[in-house]
Amino acid sequence: MAGSALKVAGRRLSQHTGSGAPVLLRQMFESKSCTYTYLLGDRESREAVLIDPVLETAQRDAQLVKELGLRLLYAVNTHCHADHITGSGLLRSLLPGCQSVISRLSGAQADWHIEDGDSIQFGRFALETRASPGHTPGCVTFVLNDHSMAFTGDALLIRGCGRTDFQQGCAKTLYHSVHEKIFTLPGNCLIYPAHDYHGLTVSTVEEERTLNPRLTLSCEEFVKVMDKLNLPKPQQIATCPVGRNCCAGAQNGARRSLSRPRPPDGNSQRPWGRGAARTWGPRRRRSRSATQRSDLKGPPSPGGTPKTPASGRRPRPRQSFRAAKELSSRRRKRKKWEKAAAPKAATMRRRLRLQCRPRPRPPHQLCPEKGCEGRRGGFARSSWRP
Repeated sequence: MAGSALKVAGRRLSQHTGSGAPVLLRQMFESKSCTYTYLLGDRESREAVLIDPVLETAQRDAQLVKELGLRLLYAVNTHCHADHITGSGLLRSLLPGCQSVISRLSGAQADWHIEDGDSIQFGRFALETRASPGHTPGCVTFVLNDHSMAFTGDALLIRGCGRTDFQQGCAKTLYHSVHEKIFTLPGNCLIYPAHDYHGLTVSTVEEERTLNPRLTLSCEEFVKVMDKLNLPKPQQIATCPVGRNCCAGAQNGARRSLSRPRPPDGNSQRPWGRGAARTWGPRRRRSRSATQRSDLKGPPSPGGTPKTPASGRRPRPRQSFRAAKELSSRRRKRKKWEKAAAPKAATMRRRLRLQCRPRPRPPHQLCPEKGCEGRRGGFARSSWRP
């Protein structure tokens, strides 16, 4: 029900803005992170731009672009998001010709690093880039060239603003960015944020200048309010590290776990080499003998065939901490017993060697009862000593 209402709201906004200028606007919603994605297109040239795509809904966005008969030129990001992974990389593979765009100050990888004052052209329209740091150092606001609408990202929300307690945020910088780069736009300019958690879809510059409970304060009061928010961190910030792991197009739209390296040569069955299986997960401390046993015959072959150790033995299975402790205790006891019994064992071994060693017997000392045995072999196993 909520999704249909948002779609209807987006359609009405598109008709409203399309009456004055032939611009196509679609507002789409991702429910998990409460993120808005915006599709802007020129009705005549069919060129389009997508703002703040999300990985989970990239397939939906690509399908909408195809249904409307548009040609997506750019997948644009207002900043590096902490609550989701961008869908720019996946869109680049789904829609050939699409390029990922993000601010140079974000430190993320992209096809095009924009700066303050750059213009993103699509058909007869263009998005003016205005740097609005504070939430993150790389935040930007995109303003349509006729100043009819602005896409503020997380810098300015509807009756709120982005948080500044992580991602190198600064409350004072955010306050000046909003007042100097966004509030200087015309009062009827429509504000489209990147997030909303109360079901609101759009606002205006005039409304936020007069009704925003935070940004109507003085700079000192605003900083105090932002420092006392004590908000919980986003749910996905642990699995989606901010920076290069959430960058535009760096992963081609795929999540990659930092603790699990990819198998060499695309071999996804099992890692090659002795001890390589232990790299799939938390690293374990290896003994010196295990390190010495990890020599391989050579690097993996181009075909991806796993190599076996030079010894030809299979790696030992993993042991629990209790089993390893008991094994170590048994080894210590055995070593202590062998050390104490070493002299006695050596003496016994020497006696056995002397008793079992065959010695020749002179012919004149052969026993009559055992003469045949002595004649056949010339040896007799006895305790006789020359």
